[in-house]
Amino acid sequence: MADEDLELLRSKRLVKMLADKIKAEADSLKSNSKLQDPIKIVSPFLTDRAKTVLNQALIQYPLETRNVLSLLAKYAIDNKLSTSITGEELLSLFHRLGIYVRMPTRIFIKDKNKRKSLEEKIREELSKES
Repeated sequence: MADEDLELLRSKRLVKMLADKIKAEADSLKSNSKLQDPIKIVSPFLTDRAKTVLNQALIQYPLETRNVLSLLAKYAIDNKLSTSITGEELLSLFHRLGIYVRMPTRIFIKDKNKRKSLEEKIREELSKES
């Protein structure tokens, strides 16, 4: 009976030590991730178009974008970001927060199986009239 009690105490102690070790490792990972750049943490969750939106936001609103990135990085560390973020979703998030990121817009026209910008098309039309 004493051997069984002793064995039970040892196993409880071992479980407690393992749990403490796992908790310490998790805390150290979280503290290390706080030292990392939020862009590096969030970047794997962004699609190509979202990275373009992020670059434009960083150019136009660097301070506000860094704040949003730090929150997104926190969610990524806590495993609350399960899917990738598209450009439309990121742009919508910025707009809902009052950060109106302007994206460069280009309009292309297919003319005689060639892709031309609207600017080129208008230039050609004006040169034909002259």
